[in-house]
Amino acid sequence: MEKAKAMKSLENDIAVELLERSKLYFEYQETQYAAALDRIRKLEEKGLKVFASLSVIVTAFILIVRFTAALLLNQKFAALNMLTCIAGFFYLSLPL
Repeated sequence: MEKAKAMKSLENDIAVELLERSKLYFEYQETQYAAALDRIRKLEEKGLKVFASLSVIVTAFILIVRFTAALLLNQKFAALNMLTCIAGFFYLSLPL
């Protein structure tokens, strides 16, 4: 009888320890999941910022090309217009 009680007590202790380990592992995985979601959100925000910046840069480039092409076709101020185009393209090529 004593042996059966000792065995039952040992099984209960093992079950309690396994339950505690499971809780600890679940909490750890929960914090890891939250951290991964936070990293993904930050990455999405950075991607949106880069995309918005790129859209603005492309729009500005298209506008500069459009209006400088019109200026270049005007032969009256060709040298000044060429310098303006070169300066505009140089400005756009600078890093942000």
